[in-house]
This record gives sequence, structure tokens and C-alpha cells, in this order.
Amino acid sequence: MAKTRDPKFKAFGSSTHRYLIGKPLSNRKINSFERTYKVSLPNDYKAFLSLVSNGGKTPHITRNYMVHGCGAGPYYGLFPLGKYLMLWDDIVLERPVRVSQFNDSETWDKLISPISSPDISDDDYEAIGSCVFSGLLPIGHMGCSGWQCLALNGPNKGRVVYVDEELNGPPQFSRHPDFLSWYEAWLDGVISGPDYDNNFDGTVYLRKLSDEAS
Repeated sequence: MAKTRDPKFKAFGSSTHRYLIGKPLSNRKINSFERTYKVSLPNDYKAFLSLVSNGGKTPHITRNYMVHGCGAGPYYGLFPLGKYLMLWDDIVLERPVRVSQFNDSETWDKLISPISSPDISDDDYEAIGSCVFSGLLPIGHMGCSGWQCLALNGPNKGRVVYVDEELNGPPQFSRHPDFLSWYEAWLDGVISGPDYDNNFDGTVYLRKLSDEAS
């Protein structure tokens, strides 16, 4: 229905994934991923992977390698499970989610203040990023340095989180309580009319980062 409503791909990123979805993923492969990375994926996300789609088919060559193989979804679409785990390093998946600790500007400024030092080492820089992104599974790219992630543990397990890999601003939870609610909100927005800003919360986050960076 979204593809029919948006035949000219006016919704942001849709010209890349073109509303195509890939084949579902077997439960065996999902279980194998969980064992390998010592994580437990949210149930609704696993249901989506096993019953609806695991990524998609990028129908044309693009310069952004991070969108290859993405299926229909917000921005440049949804990654196949396990693709592009190297947001910082893949060992952060099993660590506790700490995003909620960085919501206030004072805590965030204190965390990233060492980055402004010309003497910061690569290891210290990576340590800050690993702290920020711990427990988050990258599920899609938003363009530039924005990523869509899924919280894998803690009280907010299953919620989508928007992050900026260059640390221009603190991560922010989607207002939706789980993955499927978030995904359906995007579909509803496209179906309601791609010519209009449906206030999808990721758009708000990107604008906020853009304003802060400028």
C-alpha cells in the first residue's frame, strides 16, 4: 500500500529501497545470531524477521555502501540481521544499554568533553563511543552520521534509538514503545501522503542534530 501511495518515491530514502522486502529469516539463523553475540532479540523484532522480511534488495548501485541490501523501512531502509554491526565495535551488543543516562545536556557534555582535547587517544575516543552505543543493535542508516538502533536489554528493551556516530548530540529514544509500533508509524505516515511531513520522530532527531552542528 505504501508503494502504491508513493509511486515516485518522494518519501525520504524510498528511492533506495523502493519498498522492496527480502525473504524472511529462518528461526535457526536468528537463534544462531543470538548465541553468537550473547543477546536476546526483542520478540516483535524476531517475529518481523521470521515472518515478514530480513532486509531487501537494493535495485540499483548507490554510493552509500550502508544501504545495500536494505528492505523497506524508515530512511534508507532496514538492514538484514547482523549487517553493519561495526557502528563502533560489535562487542558492545551484549553490554547494558546506557542511553537513558545521557538524556540531559549536562551529563552528555561531561561524557564527551574529552573529545575536544587535541591529546585524546584513539582508544579513549573509542571507549566513549562504546559506552554510548552499548547494547544497541544497528538496524538502519538515516544518512550522514545518523543511525537507527534497537535496544537489546534493560527497561527500554525493544525500543528504537536514534544515534549519531560522530557524537554531535545524545542518543534519543523513539516515542514508540516497540519496533512494530515504530515501523507501523512510518508506514502510516507514507500511506497518509509522502508529500507531507508526518512528523516521524527520526526526522525531528536529524533536524535537531543539524541545528546543533550548525
